[in-house]
Amino acid sequence: MKQLLTVMGLLTAITPFMLIGCGSRSVSSIDGKVIDVNGFPLANVTVKANQIEAIKGYEAVQADTDKEGVFTLRGMFPQSKYVITIEGEKWIAARCDTIESGPAEETKLLTVPLAVDLAVTREGSLVIDLETGTSRFEKTTEGYIDDTETNLEWYIFQETMNWFDASSSISSLGNGWRLPTLNELRKLYVKGLGVHNIDPLFGINDKAQGCTVWSNDLTRLPFGLNVSIGFNFEWGKETHRPGSRAGLNADHTSQVSFAVRNLEGPEIERQSVPEASSQSPEQVVRIKTIADLGPPPAIAKKPSVNAPVEVERVSRELPLPPTVDVKSADQLQEDPEIKIDEEEVLPSPDEFIPVEITAEMIYEHPPEYPRLAQTAGVKAVVWVKALVDKNGNVRNAMVLKSSGSKAGFDEAALKAAYKCKFTPAIQNGRPVAVWVGYQVEFSMSDTK
Repeated sequence: MKQLLTVMGLLTAITPFMLIGCGSRSVSSIDGKVIDVNGFPLANVTVKANQIEAIKGYEAVQADTDKEGVFTLRGMFPQSKYVITIEGEKWIAARCDTIESGPAEETKLLTVPLAVDLAVTREGSLVIDLETGTSRFEKTTEGYIDDTETNLEWYIFQETMNWFDASSSISSLGNGWRLPTLNELRKLYVKGLGVHNIDPLFGINDKAQGCTVWSNDLTRLPFGLNVSIGFNFEWGKETHRPGSRAGLNADHTSQVSFAVRNLEGPEIERQSVPEASSQSPEQVVRIKTIADLGPPPAIAKKPSVNAPVEVERVSRELPLPPTVDVKSADQLQEDPEIKIDEEEVLPSPDEFIPVEITAEMIYEHPPEYPRLAQTAGVKAVVWVKALVDKNGNVRNAMVLKSSGSKAGFDEAALKAAYKCKFTPAIQNGRPVAVWVGYQVEFSMSDTK
């Protein structure tokens, strides 16, 4: 009996191949419809079916849709799985469907239309108009990426940089370039697009490559901890990169950084046109759009020093300005001397000060152990927040997190804070005042 069952199983498995070898083709068909993301039919697109477990003569079939988006795939191997791809003249559907053909000599009807909700060009760039094949992003001759949907222009730094390096490099470009906001980065995220859910034009195409991009958003955590925020395109959400007490940690880096600016803006014309005319013309400066300014200094080729500069001048007839009484030299000397207050500006406790080098404690004055607590053997921890000026001295201090005890630990920690010494924080090469959070621990070992 077991032998009979085995023979029957073998015959069932090899029957299709026997039919093929004998010249008899047992086939099936599939009827279906293709629509776009809004439910409208897609005409004149090609539906391709590739067999997952290829059988010679049945590996691939294809059909074009009619004006109603309807197609028929013929010559498929019966009850076999196929991968369906849909292609337009200038685009390819980014997502594929898997379907199973029907029984031999039957036509299977797909009850659910095949929807093209995401399409890309042959180069992999996102398509926003299936009819024309227009892509959302366009790469310019200067190497920028123009986003036609958000009206922003992007430039990519393929370098490993921390937040400060990225911010400094992008700011040095001028011409409106800046770090992007989190919301602007979120709008670049398209699930299923490219390797890391972003258009391949942005250069994040390596699976082993980091996919977190810096934003200009920062947040501040308790105890004086500053945190930079990036957007992770693999996860589709923001990530927090913790730093040190007074500044961002330079060890946290991103393998790619984006610079962004407005693609176009209205032409601004500063001029005054009075009703009366006069003999004196006024020169009007015409401010052009950002797109007319050309590539940033760090990227574009510098012009020759002696190159002529064309200046557009617009003349308008305006009245002569009124006569102004100018003081004599003796009168000017009588005016009081203007003095500039050079007093150091001290930040408020909640104010965030970005720095390249954080303030570090070089001497911690030991706090006085409260006598009653020492006698009772009570231990405690107090978090102190201190204002460190540009000379490294503590100008102010407050309790960030109390010990929770009324034995005098908080007061002792604050008293000792004013006698501590720090190296000052550095911003743009100059010392600045910042708030620093640190921990004061009271233990019995301190009294020995």
